[in-house]
Amino acid sequence: MEEFSEDTIKAGLETQIIGQKIYVYNKTSSTNDIAWSLAEKHNAEGTVILAEEQTKGRGRLGRTWFSLPQKCILCSIILKSNILSERLNLLTIGVSVAISKAVREATSLPAYIKWPNDVVIKGKKVCGILAEKRRTKTGFVVIGFGINVNLDEDDFPRDLCGKATSLKMECAKKVSRVEFAQKVLLEIEKMYLYLRKGEGNLLFDEWKEMSSILGKQVRVILQNEVVEGQALGIDPDGALILRLDSGISRRITEGTIDYAFCC
Repeated sequence: MEEFSEDTIKAGLETQIIGQKIYVYNKTSSTNDIAWSLAEKHNAEGTVILAEEQTKGRGRLGRTWFSLPQKCILCSIILKSNILSERLNLLTIGVSVAISKAVREATSLPAYIKWPNDVVIKGKKVCGILAEKRRTKTGFVVIGFGINVNLDEDDFPRDLCGKATSLKMECAKKVSRVEFAQKVLLEIEKMYLYLRKGEGNLLFDEWKEMSSILGKQVRVILQNEVVEGQALGIDPDGALILRLDSGISRRITEGTIDYAFCC
């Protein structure tokens, strides 16, 4: 199997900030946890943490992220931006655009974005994203993501069958994890530089083109209620604008899309 190492990832990596420092772990609890440990030691902006296996990988709302050793990209990046620390939804949107572009360019697969943090292919999840901030003196944020690269259909647990997929399953061939990881890191850096300059609006047109829910009727599960309506778009902070069945528009900052007529 193709294995990750600092040298293999750096060879041919065309980034300027992201990936100047790379840490690769054979097995860890969570790459986001490692990233925070490094960030609290004032580690450099753009540091990348990769793991071949996670024992406690997590997604949004405390959910567990399923993965298998050497078949996925499990990655966290340390970023530093006062703007982004207060606009994590926008950072999540930016990374979802970057990963969707990387999938499309590397594989020609029709990757779409399911707000707020999923990348889907034919309605099935191929990537999840988790942005986190903590009260530290360093001002860092951590963005983590898991991408199903070379998983086979029978690798997934029963409860994910029909809901999740991998690049290999959709391409009907293996995908180089090293080359794809390099492509993803480059696209994330391009996005990050836009956001750091305050030019996040440049990403909105790309998000609209890649959204799986824009203009469609969806149900959003919130902490204490469920709302239904038409997805109108996102605002400058990355929040979802939903037109409820009553005709009133509502801004949604947290929630889970229960269903949508996805691409």
